[in-house]
Amino acid sequence: MLVFALALIIFSSGVSATVGSFNSTNVPLRDKKVEVKAEIREKEASRRAELKDKIKKNVTKRLSTIDRNLNAYLLRLDKISGKIESRIKKLGEKGVNTSKAEAKLAEAKLLQVKAKGAIDKAASDTLAVVDRTTLDTALASIKDAKNALFAYHKGLVETLRELKAASALREGSKSAGEAGND
Repeated sequence: MLVFALALIIFSSGVSATVGSFNSTNVPLRDKKVEVKAEIREKEASRRAELKDKIKKNVTKRLSTIDRNLNAYLLRLDKISGKIESRIKKLGEKGVNTSKAEAKLAEAKLLQVKAKGAIDKAASDTLAVVDRTTLDTALASIKDAKNALFAYHKGLVETLRELKAASALREGSKSAGEAGND
């Protein structure tokens, strides 16, 4: 009965309640919904682009910092190498047999050349980063450069050990010779 009364009210007021009229009022709402979805997609796309740029800047900044640190480490090792070389000359002038230390220093110099080449390769790879594969390549070359620097450092440590052994041998024989003269 309620349905009949409701239908009577609708038809008596002169309002056309056909299915087509309801669909025609929903069309602007659907258009609005499509527009809102399109705006959301555009905002999301711009947000993603900004995020990608920000990530790329951060990666580039970090890679340049790593490159700068590798070069600084190489410089420090070169200074140490120069000090070792001058120490070898001084001990050689005093009559200490430094041939083993000189051989180790020559090996360390070869390692220095390899480390410099690896750092240069890492620097060029870090400048060429544009996507994930080039980033992986750059990270691999950075790892190779670090390993080369560690090898150079290890070569300098071995040179120092030989130098200290030669110096201690000289001092030991010198003090033994002085004790024998007394």
